[in-house]
Amino acid sequence: MLCRLACKNISKSVRDYAVYFLTLVLGVSIFYMFNSLDSQSVASVLDDSASSTMQMLSGVMVIVSVFVAGVFCFLIVYANRFLMKRRKQEFALYMMLGMGKLRISALLVFETLIIGIASLAVGLVLGIALSQALSLIVVSMFEADMSGYVFAFSPLALFLTIFCFSFMYFWVMVFNTISITRSSLADLLRSRLRNERIPYRHPWLCLLVFAIGVLLLSYAYYRVTVGVDAMVSPGMLGWMIVLGIVATFLIIWSLSGLLLRIALSRKRFYYRDLNSFTLREIHAHIHSTITAMSIICILLFFTICIFSSAMSANLFTARQLQESLPCDLMITKTMELPEDVGFDEGAIARSRLGILEELEKNGFDRTRLTNAMEVRFYVVGGEEEIRLRDTMNASTQAWLQENYPTVTLDALEMFMEVSDYNRLARLFHNEEITLQEDTYAIVADTDVWIQLRSRAMAAGSTVTVNGKTLSPNDDQCTYGNVEMSASRTNGGILIVPDGTMKREQLQYQRLFADYRAADTIGKQGAEEALTDFLDAHGIAWNSNGTGTSSQPDVYALTTRLAIRENVRTISLMEIFIGLYLGIVFLISSAVVLALKQLAQCSDSRPRYDILRKLGISERELRRSLFIQTAVFFLLPLVLALIHSIFGLQFCSLLLSMMGVESMLGSVIPTILLLVGIYGSYFLITYLCSRSILSEGMEDGGVQDF
Repeated sequence: MLCRLACKNISKSVRDYAVYFLTLVLGVSIFYMFNSLDSQSVASVLDDSASSTMQMLSGVMVIVSVFVAGVFCFLIVYANRFLMKRRKQEFALYMMLGMGKLRISALLVFETLIIGIASLAVGLVLGIALSQALSLIVVSMFEADMSGYVFAFSPLALFLTIFCFSFMYFWVMVFNTISITRSSLADLLRSRLRNERIPYRHPWLCLLVFAIGVLLLSYAYYRVTVGVDAMVSPGMLGWMIVLGIVATFLIIWSLSGLLLRIALSRKRFYYRDLNSFTLREIHAHIHSTITAMSIICILLFFTICIFSSAMSANLFTARQLQESLPCDLMITKTMELPEDVGFDEGAIARSRLGILEELEKNGFDRTRLTNAMEVRFYVVGGEEEIRLRDTMNASTQAWLQENYPTVTLDALEMFMEVSDYNRLARLFHNEEITLQEDTYAIVADTDVWIQLRSRAMAAGSTVTVNGKTLSPNDDQCTYGNVEMSASRTNGGILIVPDGTMKREQLQYQRLFADYRAADTIGKQGAEEALTDFLDAHGIAWNSNGTGTSSQPDVYALTTRLAIRENVRTISLMEIFIGLYLGIVFLISSAVVLALKQLAQCSDSRPRYDILRKLGISERELRRSLFIQTAVFFLLPLVLALIHSIFGLQFCSLLLSMMGVESMLGSVIPTILLLVGIYGSYFLITYLCSRSILSEGMEDGGVQDF
């Protein structure tokens, strides 16, 4: 009997359960989708390195899922509270008919089980379908052979999803049981008679609080955009976030008392149609949800910034890999070690040998590498040392100090001779350089340093190298790569005429080469054979995926395979964690708003009944409800978008130091995600609100609301 009654209650309360059920289904599907990365069908088409990356990512997703499970647990309990509030008079009727509290609690247990099983079933079906799309994205990012891909199913994700959501449903049942057993019949009957009293707020106080909020927000915006340093301290960033949260609360608090006062000052607008009623309802909505709307605004802001930044970094990295990995390997070796620093004679002797020369001396078969090319990098030290500040005039240094005060100019300048650089430029498909005997050029690949170097060159800064004074060959720094790297790290290399540098000034040598194409062991096998050779002959080396210089007497081995594996790992984590948290924050924001709006509509239903009796048409009532719902959803979204304009500028500044030129490519996916989830909850909330407000209408009295 209880089971049959539970089914009837659910069927009669479909509109009340719509938001609750949608949240459960989305929660289950998202939870399964992001925990199904261990799918065996995906792993079967990936190589060993990619499979290890996926295992690492799966472990990270499980850790993130603990946080996500906590968020969804809060949402489910919060949504359940709304349903309990809506049904208190129904429970009072059950008590009056003789049903005990334990029987009512058992009825709620049955209802929770039915909804839980239904949402789990629908959510898992949707999650399994979406996980196939996620698997295809993973396979495409690793450029694997799609012919071996088959339908994927993850038992681990299924177990985690069922376990976590069953645990949540259990606590919902406990909460419902406690709520019913502690409620008296009188409390249940009076539940809809309690109206929140809205206090009067003086408009001048609201104006003052609004001005304070705007000033605090303006200061926070200034510190993360115009007034930001090149190296941002986490402490400063944390304080600006706290300042933004406080300012958001103050602005929403002031608007809750200010908007109605502004409307009251415009009598013709206020008394037109249902504007007075609509504005009063909006005022009540905002006043009762000030804290919730502030939190929602911040969550939406984090969603936009996290997802956009993750997408931008991923898109840039994909493009950067195409430009900066023109060959299979790069070996960097420190050259010409000084004799008076304490190095042993063997290390000093080895530093006089080129990379290929040393490898061949140890028995390496040079034919295992093709397109081999060695280039040299020089520094001028000692009494004639040339540092960064020596190549920049006073005005350029002043501009740097003003805009990037944390950047120092103490490092030694790096030099290349033009013939070496031009061979490197052909490899990286960059512009070659032509120099006169008394000129120099500069190549860099980051926007900040290109701008800085161009200022110095335009000012005519000269450089004296080994007694030869050189002038700029142009007023612009040239874009150019000088190493294999996943990011842009070249702050500037001075290109000088051949014969300018001395042998003892040689600092590094780099070898660029490809593995032999005809080698049957493949790229991975050739790489393992090379590292085995280095180990077998006592040549110290370290795997360096960033392209930075090696330590003395140590090879820095940078390979295309290693960089791609590192980049893919980071990119996958960025995009998946950003998407995972972005969707969860977005759903959290929309659910809280939807339930607040539905609860407010439930409390406002008597007022709508009075308006009907006064002859107000259903069309006007629907229009008023739509405006209320739209304003309620748009207010935190608009404020979050304003925050995001400045937040994305700050993110863009940080990403620009990595070489990311623009975040425009991530705007469209972010907007689609926002519109898809947030817009769906808005539409469902409006339709459910219409349904709630149509309850109790007299048969034939008015048309459906």
